[in-house]
Amino acid sequence: MTSRRPCQSSRSIRARSKEAYLEIIERLRREGVDGVILGCMELTPLLGPSDTTLPISNTTGIHAGAGMEFIIGSASING
Repeated sequence: MTSRRPCQSSRSIRARSKEAYLEIIERLRREGVDGVILGCMELTPLLGPSDTTLPISNTTGIHAGAGMEFIIGSASING
């Protein structure tokens, strides 16, 4: 039995996952979809704006940005 180093296996899985998501995105684009929502934080490192011609909305980034705006806004209002 041969063993693989973990990072080689992880890269292989990541490449296959990315390819599968891009195939789905392309199929949906051909069907008329206007954009992609990355609604799960595990997708953010996998896919990005350079991977597709469709606009991508990263909900992790959107939520983090909104949280920071809230915190900064609250600090300046209460400060």
